[in-house]
Amino acid sequence: MPAGHTRRTLIRRRLEQWGDVTCSALAKELGVTIKTVQRDLDQLAELGEAVRVHGGAVAPRTVRTSRTDPLLRVGVVFPTRTSYYELVRRGVEVAAAALNLQLITGEYDYSDAVEAARLRQLSGLQIDGLLATLAYDSDSYLGLAELDVPTVLVERPFHQLGGMASVQPPALNRVDHVHSDHVAGTMLGLDHLFSLGHRRVHCAFERTPTSRGLVRAIGDVEAGNHLPHWGSVSMTTMDVREYVDVPDIVTELVARVANSEETALFLHTDYLGMAVQRRLAETGLRVPDDVSLLTYDDLRAGDQVVPISAVSPQREWVGRLSCEVLADRLRSRGQRTHDVRPSQRISLLPELALRGTTAPPDH
Repeated sequence: MPAGHTRRTLIRRRLEQWGDVTCSALAKELGVTIKTVQRDLDQLAELGEAVRVHGGAVAPRTVRTSRTDPLLRVGVVFPTRTSYYELVRRGVEVAAAALNLQLITGEYDYSDAVEAARLRQLSGLQIDGLLATLAYDSDSYLGLAELDVPTVLVERPFHQLGGMASVQPPALNRVDHVHSDHVAGTMLGLDHLFSLGHRRVHCAFERTPTSRGLVRAIGDVEAGNHLPHWGSVSMTTMDVREYVDVPDIVTELVARVANSEETALFLHTDYLGMAVQRRLAETGLRVPDDVSLLTYDDLRAGDQVVPISAVSPQREWVGRLSCEVLADRLRSRGQRTHDVRPSQRISLLPELALRGTTAPPDH
């Protein structure tokens, strides 16, 4: 283990090079525990050489203290107890440190009552703006207009909001959106598999907020909206309650591959992909020799003993851009363009993280 002063010297160097660092990346580079890195960052923060944010730190030079950028209070309503939003939250905190924003957080557990309570609490705290990820089909969307503060919806495109898809309340026309384009991400994954030469791909998606975009993409493919070189796609969706049903689901998926002409599996979530990977190995089916394996999420796919290829939404960038869009709108108040500035719908394309679990069939 490097000595403390040696570790902190390297951390200073990384902050100067990159502007921000994560505890997990530094721990891996230094060969120490995350708690050791956290203590180092806390010491650097006390010396004014780092600014702590969720999961890491940013360089002081990135933090604005200019009088031209006064402190703004931003409410944040994100789901708690979900790993998907860890990087989104980190992106928000990194951007907030750079933009001189004070974050006031109100988390909830996909409960309509708690969600509404968080919004009411924030409305009484004189916030300047709001970043929010609300439950799908929530009644709280109409309540956003009543808050009367600039708002950015995070990872909630209106075309996926159930009954609100066809008629958007006029009061919400002022709401900005920043979200991952899960439809395009699904198409990206399918195109990768078909470009390798697979002719039949089976998709198995756990029902989550993310899977709405995935299922919509498969519907487009089934309607004929795909590239000429693509083969056939089949899909199953499933509810997984505390993973009690996982063994049966995994057994069914592995049996399907063993007894059919499907040569590639495209799975959501990573946890489902990890369970299938283990069962394939137990049954003697080789990845990627006998079957290609691709997941959608990339929350844990890269952390396995045998890392899994994945479609990776750019969650930290979703958080950063959400914060930047809100700060830009807040700081344009009083300018002539503020009242006529149109709402923004920003979608971010996920990326492929290839780790050797996909290959041409019979390669």
